[in-house]
Amino acid sequence: MTEKLHRVALVAAHALVMLIAATPGAQSREYHVMGKVVDKDRQPVGGAEIKIRDQGTGRTYAAKTKGSGEFELVGLPHGVLEATIQKKGYAAKTDEWNFETPQEKMRKVELPEIVLLTDSQQKEIELSQELQRGVQRANEKIRVSDFDGALELLEDLLVKKPEDTDVLYLSGICYLKKQEVDAAIAALEEVTAAKPDFAAAHLQLGMSHQQSNDRAKALESYRKVLELEPQNLAALYNMGVLLYAENKPEDALPYLERAIEIKKDDSEIHETTAYCHLQLGNQAKALECLERAQDYAQDMAKIEALETLIEQLKEQMKQ
Repeated sequence: MTEKLHRVALVAAHALVMLIAATPGAQSREYHVMGKVVDKDRQPVGGAEIKIRDQGTGRTYAAKTKGSGEFELVGLPHGVLEATIQKKGYAAKTDEWNFETPQEKMRKVELPEIVLLTDSQQKEIELSQELQRGVQRANEKIRVSDFDGALELLEDLLVKKPEDTDVLYLSGICYLKKQEVDAAIAALEEVTAAKPDFAAAHLQLGMSHQQSNDRAKALESYRKVLELEPQNLAALYNMGVLLYAENKPEDALPYLERAIEIKKDDSEIHETTAYCHLQLGNQAKALECLERAQDYAQDMAKIEALETLIEQLKEQMKQ
């Protein structure tokens, strides 16, 4: 080989080395990625396909999990990688792996466990999210007293999941507000049967029975509320009102007195307490309660009515 040809060969060889160094393959062996795919119960998912796409170059890589759920990808390049994990019967999952830092030596990276949900589990989650959104919209309508609009939403949700207690509970409230008592009771009884510790549902059920004049069942519901929430003001007051209506002032007073301890400035509680004392012949205590009821009353007509009662009682006490 002549000296001139030798120089040409050297230049050509040098250019080849530079070309190889510039190709994507020369930068592709920077990361050794290890991971494990499991199901919702943290059991390994074997045979799951791992497909990787380099968002910068478009190059793709693939692996499959072993029976242990583990997988390895040796020689991934630096960059932002989109990983898709899938297996028949499971909902596909897409993650983003950020390996943007170039590495001079192979770097091992152990990923957190990747959880795959079955198709049915994924559908259940999506349904739950849909129900939550529907319940939120129904609550907004209830806040502005649009009970028909709320029920329209809730009835659609019940078609998809008839046993959902949150939806049934809001339905019961709407029916009660519309004075459709039988429908309210039916919905709320389903709720309390499924969730016996749901105090608010027992309270609404008690109010429904009270509205239908079934005092025994109303009292039963309020007692259940007080077992769960001894300081529930509405249950305490309603117990007092019902027992007073049944001519049981001695039984009513303890509930009303507990209610007053919780809310001392409630005019109605003081007034009902006064009536219990009147039934028992405790005129002085009744007068004291009526005066407090008047002090806390906001409505002028109520204030005037209480003033009349107070004056009449004072006259009786003089006799």
